[in-house]
Amino acid sequence: MRRDCTGARTHRHDARARHLRGNPRGCVYTEPLWGIPYNLYAPYISVYMLALGLSDQQIGLIVSITMTIQIGMMLVSGAVTDKLGRRRNADHQRMDR
Repeated sequence: MRRDCTGARTHRHDARARHLRGNPRGCVYTEPLWGIPYNLYAPYISVYMLALGLSDQQIGLIVSITMTIQIGMMLVSGAVTDKLGRRRNADHQRMDR
């Protein structure tokens, strides 16, 4: 246990979370914006596809393709961000709008 500036006891990981900067801080703050809605509808996607008349193999193929594209885009976006830098990459995204 540690004590913060007010004298209250805090856990070590609580103190570290408040001092995040840059990308880690952005990830912590924006993850609930996509993570919570995704986890609410994701279990029902396959049921919906079954109701549309897709077979189990077709559903598996669609889900596999989606996951492969997500992984590929993560790798590409990570490489682009590493090459351009976080601030420069964010500036390019703002100019595209």
